[in-house]
Amino acid sequence: MSDELPREEATTPQSNIDAANSLADASPRFPRKWYHGDEDDSDEDDAGLQLDGGCGEDLSCRTSHHCAALGGKPTFMSCGASPGLYCCDLSRNADPLDEPRNGTVKSDSQCGWNREKTNRIIGGYDTEFGEIPWQAFVKIDGIRCGGALVDRRHVVTAAHCVVGRKTSKIEVLLGELVLKRFVEELPHERRRVADVIIHPDYENLNVDSYDVAILVLDKPVEYQANIMPICLPQPNQSFLGKLATVSGWGRVFPDHEVRSNHLQSIQVPIIGNGLCRKWLRSRGKYAGINADHVCAGYEAGGRDSCRGDSGGPLTYQMKGRWYLVGIVSAGFGCGKPRQPGIYHRVSHSAEWISEQVFS
Repeated sequence: MSDELPREEATTPQSNIDAANSLADASPRFPRKWYHGDEDDSDEDDAGLQLDGGCGEDLSCRTSHHCAALGGKPTFMSCGASPGLYCCDLSRNADPLDEPRNGTVKSDSQCGWNREKTNRIIGGYDTEFGEIPWQAFVKIDGIRCGGALVDRRHVVTAAHCVVGRKTSKIEVLLGELVLKRFVEELPHERRRVADVIIHPDYENLNVDSYDVAILVLDKPVEYQANIMPICLPQPNQSFLGKLATVSGWGRVFPDHEVRSNHLQSIQVPIIGNGLCRKWLRSRGKYAGINADHVCAGYEAGGRDSCRGDSGGPLTYQMKGRWYLVGIVSAGFGCGKPRQPGIYHRVSHSAEWISEQVFS
């Protein structure tokens, strides 16, 4: 796969595959928008960010035992030169939702609930019915993207998926688990799009800025076990070090066109933007990672989103509800070492989304 491949993907016929077997640790799956980095963001480098073992200013590098002894929470990010060291969250309020900043963002009152699932190992897997009920399948004139339902008539997706497209060419499926399967526990809902609202600060850059758009459905959907909205985070809310979930129907192998018809999901740790730039530069990638971006992935690679997942949700569960942390946007290859996925940071657009949807 070349680094400049876009993350949306043409919807050519594809047979369903056994994704549980194909999604090995080195086999990422989802689409985003891939670019060559052609500008150095050294002006906004890591100024003011003191790296501690590669953890960034908000975390410290310690053994998990030492972290726990100090009352902290070890993350899934390895750090330092020795094995067994992890970035440790020692903040008094490690869970950012305990005291969200500025409660100005509204969410649907029924947001964030899904069917309870047992804990799963990190890595790719087939999702189960009702496990990710906010997931949308967005088809744009032969191109496939993802999206997330935020209320009965609105789906958020990546702006680069829909900018310049005719609304008559966009179709949204909600409640889908296995594409092209006609019999599931509950039926999916198919909607046309009445309007597309692109974020006013969206720019098609080296890595797109404010890569978020709202799809206004032609008629509302009814909530049921496989169709539920996701919650929006509060402004500037941080999820640094959290193990988030990304989902989609994109590629299951980084260098092949094989895609899954069964909705897939993986878990990836959220890393700081300074560390993200550092990793990318070590691989010769000079991406403009800005405040409206959030990166997620492993230093060793292996688990990632890939082509066909653009616009899909990056989510995190807190206090029983799931929140939309990011929107699949861009990346350099799929699942490669020190090349994490790049997402739009929803906390930076949540007020705008809330105003468009709930005003």
